[in-house]
Amino acid sequence: MESWLDHLASVYGDQRFRTRKQAREVKELCDEGLVLAQWMKNSPDVRSWRGRFSGPGQQADAYVRESTSSPVINIQIVSAFDGRARAAEMVELNKSRVVTGFVGFLSQYEADQQAIVVERIKGKTAKQYPSDYWLLVGVEDSVHGLSKMPRLVNAAKVEASSSNFDRVYLVGAGKKNQIERIK
Repeated sequence: MESWLDHLASVYGDQRFRTRKQAREVKELCDEGLVLAQWMKNSPDVRSWRGRFSGPGQQADAYVRESTSSPVINIQIVSAFDGRARAAEMVELNKSRVVTGFVGFLSQYEADQQAIVVERIKGKTAKQYPSDYWLLVGVEDSVHGLSKMPRLVNAAKVEASSSNFDRVYLVGAGKKNQIERIK
């Protein structure tokens, strides 16, 4: 079974995958839609909740609630993927199990992912969203699940602890689909 990143890379082409040249809808699907879907499907505490995307010009990316009588929770979503080069490498790795390019050693893969995750959390923290917002951070976990990347999770926890968000989740958006609440 291929990961959704692999599927999108094959459908839209490795050279154009997740670039700003694509339609806004494709970017939103990659960056927000699949992360929200993975989180709602694989996180036991919200599995039965309902969610929807916000309209254009809204501060929140999505809204979720436990029931119609429950308060709405505003969600911000950010993806910590580094684009088409990584997508092409993941396709190659999943097909052949042979690594070329800059993925290299698994420790380097985790370090690369860690830097991107921390950068994305910093970027969202700098925008000073209201304190009742939740943040979902999509993480590529096709090679390793979050449970096998403790340095990444710990660095993200440190960065998230200084954020204004009420809750922060790392959402595995590849084959492992692991969810980790870090704040």
